[in-house]
Amino acid sequence: MTEADDTIPVDALPPVPPARPEGTRPARLPRWIVAVVLAWAALAVTDVAFFHSSLGTSPSRTSQAAAAGAATHRPAQAIAPVPAPAKTQAPAPQVLAPVSASAFGPAGSSSGDNLQSASRAIDRSKATAWTTDWYRTAQFGGLQAGTGLLIDMGHPVTIASVRFILGSARGTDLQVLTGRAPVLTRMQRQASANDAGGAVQLSLAQPRRARYLLIWFTSLPPDSRGTFQASVYNVRLFAK
Repeated sequence: MTEADDTIPVDALPPVPPARPEGTRPARLPRWIVAVVLAWAALAVTDVAFFHSSLGTSPSRTSQAAAAGAATHRPAQAIAPVPAPAKTQAPAPQVLAPVSASAFGPAGSSSGDNLQSASRAIDRSKATAWTTDWYRTAQFGGLQAGTGLLIDMGHPVTIASVRFILGSARGTDLQVLTGRAPVLTRMQRQASANDAGGAVQLSLAQPRRARYLLIWFTSLPPDSRGTFQASVYNVRLFAK
């Protein structure tokens, strides 16, 4: 009997790859294939990033577009007109009622001009007047310093302004004085007018409580006869 042969036939062994010669390198892919693969990878990354960014921003763009559309198609609303502020009118000044009027001269009431007609200046009529005596010159012919009309309120009041009407001819110079006593030297000058004629309205500089108001003429206007005299119509006094 023969012993078993342990040798393996040569044909049964796997093929052995041929040995690579020393100094040789493995073969590389052509460069254009590598460039194409890299470009494709870059495009893929860009598309993914754009996709994610569009997912994050699309809702806001959609909402903005919707808001713009809503603003564009929003129905017009009528705007109520704003009322202009009401104009406030200043209260009318209080009219004061004089008790009496008298002619007043340099020496007081006893020396005034045309004593009997003084009350006509406060009868609230534009047709009747108190008239001074006539003089040859505007300065009373050198006979006196002036003449006037004294208004008595009956008790002390605060007079703020005075209004009256003179004759149509201009040339009247006058002063307005107030006081608690009918004494020329003790009365305070409150207003004045020069070359006056027609309607006159004067505000008192320092309204104080006083019983008397004096319209004192220092120069007279010419009249139609070539002489000089003044006429006073419708004297009215006002408080504040």
